[in-house]
Amino acid sequence: MEEGIPRLRDPDEAKIKKARGSNWRENISSEEFVNCPICGVGLKLKRMFEHLNRFHPEIPPLDQWHDREEGVEFCDALVELASMMLEEGEHEAAVEVLEKVPEGYPGMAAVWCYRGIVLQELGEPEESLQYFKRAVELDDKCPEYWYNLGSAYIQVGGPLSEALKCTKRALGLNPDREVKENAEKLIGGIMEAVEKELERKESMSVETWLELDEHFHQGIEHVREERLDLAEKEFSYVVSVDKCSEKALGNLGLVHMLKGKFDEAERCFQRALEINPTYPLALENLARLKEIKASPGNLAELRKRVVFKHY
Repeated sequence: MEEGIPRLRDPDEAKIKKARGSNWRENISSEEFVNCPICGVGLKLKRMFEHLNRFHPEIPPLDQWHDREEGVEFCDALVELASMMLEEGEHEAAVEVLEKVPEGYPGMAAVWCYRGIVLQELGEPEESLQYFKRAVELDDKCPEYWYNLGSAYIQVGGPLSEALKCTKRALGLNPDREVKENAEKLIGGIMEAVEKELERKESMSVETWLELDEHFHQGIEHVREERLDLAEKEFSYVVSVDKCSEKALGNLGLVHMLKGKFDEAERCFQRALEINPTYPLALENLARLKEIKASPGNLAELRKRVVFKHY
């Protein structure tokens, strides 16, 4: 499913301008002189980031600046500088610039979107997902933000139900042609992946599969946060509806193992392997059961000895 994912979309400048409510100056040059709104010194834009790091490492909220309007224009310039850095492939530097944009900036949704895009480029899909979520929380009328969030769910492995919801939301917001085409392509890929999964399921509807997928990923999140009782509940529900889900059985076994219920864990791993003899999580953790039974430890020690990577 990850192959062929349409590229993420940069924030639409017209929408950013409207969101900022400021006199957005297009095509700002990195050679342009701008005044630091904190101390007033004039520097070329490309030198301003270095100045901020050296003399103003802690940027106050925008409402504490002496001139808010000038401050907003200065933030516009920072966002433009970050955009230039992205075009030149300077991803880490772009993140550092965007981190200087203070709370209270009217175009903060665009900042979160840019940061999400940069983190995707840096191979941090989980972290980028959180920034795309923040972007849509601040501006839920921008199709680019919803499209990027849907793409991010695909990058982290789901849930596909959330990816589908976000992408459909983007289509419902009158997107431009490129976003529309990419969103339709993404939805087509999601449905193709679901249909492939349904080939192994008897009489299961698309809606049921998507619901179970959401419960499964909620279980994964509970495991990561060590909310084991809640994780057990989610995986057990999936297994009650889909008795042929090796992933739900394998992860239910993982939860039992972490709770010290080794016999139950072994049964879950064995059932998962009857369905899919090559399922890595069940194979590797079943192999560890003997040594764990021989010398059980506390949860912190146990977590070092089990395998989480194959969800």
